[in-house]
Amino acid sequence: MMSSEWGSAPEESLYGKEPLSKSDGQADELEKQLYKVNNKQETRIHKTERLLQIVEEELMKAEVETALISEGLNRLYIEAYWNEYGKPAMDISIQQGLEMIAKVED
Repeated sequence: MMSSEWGSAPEESLYGKEPLSKSDGQADELEKQLYKVNNKQETRIHKTERLLQIVEEELMKAEVETALISEGLNRLYIEAYWNEYGKPAMDISIQQGLEMIAKVED
C-alpha cells in the first residue's frame, strides 16, 4: 500500500515535536500508565519481601524461644522424674549395699 491509500496522516517523524497521529499520543499515555503500574508493582514486591524477611526473623526468634522453653521443661521433667523414681531407687540400692557390707564385716 502506498501512503496515499492510508489517508491523510500527519507526516512528522517519531522524533519530531508533534506525534504522527492520535494513536501515538495514546501509545505514549499507555506507556506512562504501564510505567506507573510497573513502579507500583515493584514497590509492592519490595514491601512484601521486607515483610517476609521480618516474619522470617520473628519465626527464628520464636523457634529459639521454643527451644529454650522446651529445654527448661525437659529439665523440670527430668528433675521431677529423678526425685520421684531415680533418687529413691538409688537410695534403696545404697542402703542395701551398706547392709550387705555390714553383714560381711560382722
